[in-house]
Amino acid sequence: MYFSQKGAVRRVRSCLSLLKKGDFAIMGIVLCSVLMSFAALNSRQDDKQLEIIVTINGEEVYRQPWSREQTYTIGLNLPKGAKAFLDVTPEGVQMQPLPFEVCPAQICSHMGRISKPGQVILCVPNKLIVEIARVGSLQLDIDGITE
Repeated sequence: MYFSQKGAVRRVRSCLSLLKKGDFAIMGIVLCSVLMSFAALNSRQDDKQLEIIVTINGEEVYRQPWSREQTYTIGLNLPKGAKAFLDVTPEGVQMQPLPFEVCPAQICSHMGRISKPGQVILCVPNKLIVEIARVGSLQLDIDGITE
């Protein structure tokens, strides 16, 4: 099927001739609001101020700012007497595989790398939570009813 360029231009001009000045104004306002919303959301994504928080059995055992310039390993003592290790790299935080006796399903090590605020790694058998949060973000306490 062959379409001529002149025919396509004529069709576009005929469609544009149906639009009024008010239609263009509304499209401009919508486009500006979308661009401003996108810019506002991206300005809030300041990933330079992130921290790693580790909670075991409801008790916070590690909280440090995340330096994306270093690679290191965090060692954690689990309630069952085993040790867990977190690999921290500029790309994110990932759990090393645990022994099957300590974590039979190995879900926590298969969760992959986390790198954005709000992402978590969970190890249910060991009651371990690893999360990425913004520095100074509010940590809401759980009340007695929710517990």
